[in-house]
Amino acid sequence: MREARQVSTIQRLLVGYLFVIALLGGGFAVGSALLVRAADRDRAIALIDTDVAETLDKIGRDPASQRARAFAIVLARSAIDDERLYRLTEDGRVVAGLPDTVMLRREGRFYESSAPAGLARRIRIDADTDLWIGRRLVQGSLTRRLLTIGAIVLGIALAIAGIVGFLATRELRARVAAINAACDRVRGGDFAARAPAGTRDDEFSALARHVNDMLERIDSLVAGLRDVSNRIAHDLRTPVSRLRNSIDQAAAAPDLDEARSLAAAASAETDDILQTFEALLDIAEVEAGSTGGLAPMRLDEAVAAAVELYASVADARPIRLSTRLDRVTILGEKMLVIRLAANLIDNAIKFSPPGSIVEVVVAEESGAARLMVRDSGPGIPDEERDIVLGRYQRGKTVRHVAGHGLGLALVTAVAKRHGARVDLEGADPGLSVSVRFNRFEG
Repeated sequence: MREARQVSTIQRLLVGYLFVIALLGGGFAVGSALLVRAADRDRAIALIDTDVAETLDKIGRDPASQRARAFAIVLARSAIDDERLYRLTEDGRVVAGLPDTVMLRREGRFYESSAPAGLARRIRIDADTDLWIGRRLVQGSLTRRLLTIGAIVLGIALAIAGIVGFLATRELRARVAAINAACDRVRGGDFAARAPAGTRDDEFSALARHVNDMLERIDSLVAGLRDVSNRIAHDLRTPVSRLRNSIDQAAAAPDLDEARSLAAAASAETDDILQTFEALLDIAEVEAGSTGGLAPMRLDEAVAAAVELYASVADARPIRLSTRLDRVTILGEKMLVIRLAANLIDNAIKFSPPGSIVEVVVAEESGAARLMVRDSGPGIPDEERDIVLGRYQRGKTVRHVAGHGLGLALVTAVAKRHGARVDLEGADPGLSVSVRFNRFEG
């Protein structure tokens, strides 16, 4: 149904295109005919006025000879087969020239005939005698020739336009059909389907690119959802099994104290499962781009909020938080940036020995806004630094510390959302994690 409507729309455009061409061609032909007619009348009027002046000069001013001279002039000139028209009448009767079957109708100061087509002026010789001097109008034949040529040219133009329109319509239908086919394949479950972009950089190529971008986004979201589902199913299977065993053991415990101990272990396992589940959902949400829009924000203020959030945690270790937060603005989402900074500070506190220092710095560097968190922990070997940025990945030196391996994965997802870059460097001792944002110049 949808395709039929699109085809009819394209066909209506073609019909409208041909109609406009025909209208313009017909209007041009009619306008040209009117211009030819006006020019022919002007030419005839100029010739008539000249002929009237010459004829009156030849007739003279002698009343006794005017009628005879006028009669002779009309007879002589009527015998010549040219464009000139003459008629001499006495008391309303035709005595020479055009017969009375040729009707002359008054049109202003001229008289007009239809067969033959012409214009004439009436000159009074005396009280009973009138002399008619005129010219044939050739606009009829010119107009017919013009309209004939115009019809031929218009027919050729319509034929060419029809062929071009047909070819263009066929191409447009094919390109639209290709885009619709790709969308139908995606609707049928083939998320790898893409619309052909074509070789020309036109509107349909831009439409195909936009559709492909949309399909890429859909494919990415579906792949992310599938990945999250698979990982949740895979990684929570073991802790859920442990939770089930703990519950079964608590139910079968011989005494209340052992049951309470097993129930406490089950509660801790439940908290661990919930934390893992929430971390996975957070990462999926950020990677899907389903968070709020980016806006100008102060990076130093967001990091200060994260530092304040973990101040009591650091004091309990005890670990001293050393901060240097320069004023710098980025384009971002504040809550996500706070979570990024909080994850970095949490990791730094978690892996640093008691009594050490965790350094948090926000500064402008080479036109970028840099957030750096450096700890005094065991660090990460060079060969493992790219690996630990993924999900469930932890360095060999810190596997004895409780965690899920999702902290840096969330940092990477938030950084990618903001177009930032994450770098891991050795701090000797410890690890330095830097996130470089684009500085906002608003």
